[in-house]
Amino acid sequence: MGRAGDGLALAAHRLADRLDLVPPEFGRDSPVDETDARSVRAEWRRCLRLWSAYNPEEVFALQVGGGLLAAAVVALWLAIALLL
Repeated sequence: MGRAGDGLALAAHRLADRLDLVPPEFGRDSPVDETDARSVRAEWRRCLRLWSAYNPEEVFALQVGGGLLAAAVVALWLAIALLL
């Protein structure tokens, strides 16, 4: 599961970079090795903390939306498992 999560984090970062969604604060404090999933995740968490400091409502809405999406995926997975 660790390697899959690392690959997913790096793929999501590459997609955000390609779509120009990486915040300008990304990597400003210290250089980030963009091939290391741990450092990329740590820097995204740092940017999320900065964002939540000046806009907590949007971060809360993002977290609630992510939780609801995860719950829906698990519910669909369980429903399909029960049907099969």
